Amino acid sequence: MKTLFSRVFYAVVATTFVLVLTLSTLIMGIVGDQNYSQSVRMMIERAKELAGIMESTPTMNMAMQSYLGRRINSVGESMKAPVWIVNASGIRVYASGESSTEGLITFDELVAYLPELTSGKTDALVMPGAFDKRLNMKCVSVGVPYHDGVGSARVSGVVIVNARLSDLTKGYGDMLPLVVGRSIVALMAGMVISWVIAQSIARPVRSIARAAHGISKGDFSKRVHMPGRKDEVGQLAAAFNDMATELEGMESVRRAFVANVSHELRSPMTSVQGYVQGMLDGVIPPEDYQRYLGVVNDECKRLTSLISDLLDLSRIEGGNVPLHIQPFDINELIRRVLIKYEGRIEGRHQGVTLRYREPQLVVEADAARIEQVLSNLVDNACKFASEGGHITVSTYTKGAEAVIAVSDDGPGIASEDLPYVFDRFYKADKSHSGQGTGLGLSITQRIVEQHGQQIVVRSEPGHGATFAFTLKAAGAQKNEIPLQVVHGFDKKRG
Repeated sequence: MKTLFSRVFYAVVATTFVLVLTLSTLIMGIVGDQNYSQSVRMMIERAKELAGIMESTPTMNMAMQSYLGRRINSVGESMKAPVWIVNASGIRVYASGESSTEGLITFDELVAYLPELTSGKTDALVMPGAFDKRLNMKCVSVGVPYHDGVGSARVSGVVIVNARLSDLTKGYGDMLPLVVGRSIVALMAGMVISWVIAQSIARPVRSIARAAHGISKGDFSKRVHMPGRKDEVGQLAAAFNDMATELEGMESVRRAFVANVSHELRSPMTSVQGYVQGMLDGVIPPEDYQRYLGVVNDECKRLTSLISDLLDLSRIEGGNVPLHIQPFDINELIRRVLIKYEGRIEGRHQGVTLRYREPQLVVEADAARIEQVLSNLVDNACKFASEGGHITVSTYTKGAEAVIAVSDDGPGIASEDLPYVFDRFYKADKSHSGQGTGLGLSITQRIVEQHGQQIVVRSEPGHGATFAFTLKAAGAQKNEIPLQVVHGFDKKRG
């Protein structure tokens, strides 16, 4: 019983055995009862036949006595037990195989039954075990009263037909070989069915176990194939295949990330090492130190940014960054973030449009973390918007939520890349590999989800991309006013 197969197999076999045993016992009982009832009915019919003879000939001549004796003997032989005819006093009897003067039954033997038989209230009485001691065997007796004559109400005596109990219940013995044979066949069929059922459950589980073992060894291509199976085992196999697909995708992303981060780390480190080595070797003249030290400083900033992003993502996913929820104006925060990117935006000759449906939109969130979200989205918009292109930031309320959207007019995101833009280390545009680590959007999504909200992306190739996220609006907002469109932004207003 150490394997799933053996447990299922023996459980089904045991169930089959119990069912077969129960049904066999039930069938034998029903058939035996029917045989017993039929035999008792036949005994009553024979007793009534003899009682009819006694009623039709109240005065017995020699011929009738001879005929009655033959009939009594015939019934006694068929029952394999004596048949008695007793008068109402219980002291005179005709008996099968005996003369009318022998085999007398004393009154004491019938005293318990005569009142009921001679009262006229019953036409037949079954008496199991009434004369076991007299006949020295287990028997069933049937008593039928007879009258003085046809139509008379006075009971003259009783016809008693006896039968061996073993003969009445012989249906059990007759059926036993048949039932045992059929039970063995049914049990063998049950064992075959049990084996099939156990295999149908254990085989896919073993397949899943082998596939899981392969995945644990790093082979993420393992799958469990169960076409057409819709039961719980099939659902388990489908869930396992989905998990394997996700793990394979995560492994691919992990490998791409390792390669990407290795490149990101190697490039600045190579530059830093090259410039420093050139200074140490005297290849770079002292008058150029300032310029090359600036390059080294920029590369060190790239390394610091990469490490900071990795640490931020690790802390956020580990739940080690508590949120400080407080109300603040999201519109004002957007203005401050845009000011940080003013030089970069103007350097690329890009325009900015702010679309506010409400001049002040107060939300409840962690201002520092939402500033990080906005910075990542604006940074991406600046990066992917075309030279001289346009960036649009809009806010509005939708029910109890505030919606913030950042759009650009860049090349957009391919449909096959859309499902993965928030994955860690994923870069849709490989041409920008030197401008980031692919962690910004993943960090952004984690922060928004940490607030219990969601962020989505909409994009069509050639038509830019829009990232929109929601925040909880703080209380009742001012009535909506006509849409305000502000081109650029005012430094003095922030």
